[in-house]
Amino acid sequence: MHAPILIGHLKSDKVISNENMLDLIKQLRQSGKKDIYLVIIDNPNLIHAQLTKSPIFQQICNAFLAMIGTPCDQKLAKQGQEYLESALQNAQAETVEDFIALND
Repeated sequence: MHAPILIGHLKSDKVISNENMLDLIKQLRQSGKKDIYLVIIDNPNLIHAQLTKSPIFQQICNAFLAMIGTPCDQKLAKQGQEYLESALQNAQAETVEDFIALND
């Protein structure tokens, strides 16, 4: 079965560094995974375990669910649609400087 992957990450995460996230994305690509979406949220007020509190992350999650045809909040999905492209671009990054962080 071929399923896309959505990964959420905080730019200022103290648990998982941006470099570690880049390594993970590269390993997934090297293993043949193509449909990877990496959402990077820039909100210094959030910690690792609070990513789901980000309104932008909630929008993107719903847009992702809509994209793969699963139940979601359609209003949030519509709001998050524009962010999916940056998440797709992040998954193609070669360096952490290539990451696009969304301000929350």
